Amino acid sequence: MPIHLKNFQWVDFREYPINKPLSENVELFNICSPIFDHEPFRHEVYCRLLLEKVLTLSNMTLEKFFDYQLAMIQSPYYWLTSLEALVDRNNKELFHLGHSHRVDKLFHLIDNKRIRYPESFEIEISSSISTDVFIFENIKAHLLTLSTSKEKKIHLLRVKTDFLQSCYTVQKMNPGLDKHIDLELNYIKILEEINGGSQVHSKLIWNGQINQLVDIFFQCLQIEADDGSTLLESGTEQLVNFIINNFRKKDGSNFIASTIRTILRPARYDKRPKGHKKINVEKITKKSKEE
Repeated sequence: MPIHLKNFQWVDFREYPINKPLSENVELFNICSPIFDHEPFRHEVYCRLLLEKVLTLSNMTLEKFFDYQLAMIQSPYYWLTSLEALVDRNNKELFHLGHSHRVDKLFHLIDNKRIRYPESFEIEISSSISTDVFIFENIKAHLLTLSTSKEKKIHLLRVKTDFLQSCYTVQKMNPGLDKHIDLELNYIKILEEINGGSQVHSKLIWNGQINQLVDIFFQCLQIEADDGSTLLESGTEQLVNFIINNFRKKDGSNFIASTIRTILRPARYDKRPKGHKKINVEKITKKSKEE
């Protein structure tokens, strides 16, 4: 049954199993459409079909659908995270269409499945495929986890050296990778020059508790601005990535994405700070207006 969303938002999936069902018994668990027989693959179409599946399947069938899909995927963690982002981006409209209970169930199911397929499991899989390290999107994603420009330059030079020493086939699969790395290195060099020659630190150090930091953003998603909108407009996954990419613990380590997601769940008030530990954003904004 089609789900009609006026402002549908889609996301990119690293993997997107599309099968022509071999029998009617498994047709229920497949993402398939005649469109894929006549047109090039499009993420938007895949996302619409996937969202319709997870919203319309019965509760008893939903988990079986997840297991069926994940069995065909090499990187379950990232597929689950992309699905979570897809649901989250369309959450407001789905709420108005009466799908709030199913959305909550989906978030709960995704979290449970991610425990079974943690991010470390993904790293072990991808490390066995040597060519993955030469995919530029993967390189960019890894750079976001590094704190200083020195660390980034060391990583880029290591990848570039390995790439130039790799076999002809690998280089043909990733044409121009060394040029892309040179551009990234030059970008870092320019940033350092702008910064007076000093190291560029990507992340700010947060000395408080993680739930205090996340709660500040959560409050901004709830508080109304003067024009009637919220102080901050953001999807959950966008906010999770922003916090991870811009803040780190006082010991230099990174915050955990699943912890941030949990704190941002509206129903998980038990995970957010209370009393004197809570940084009251609304009180601060009101005080600044009075002054």
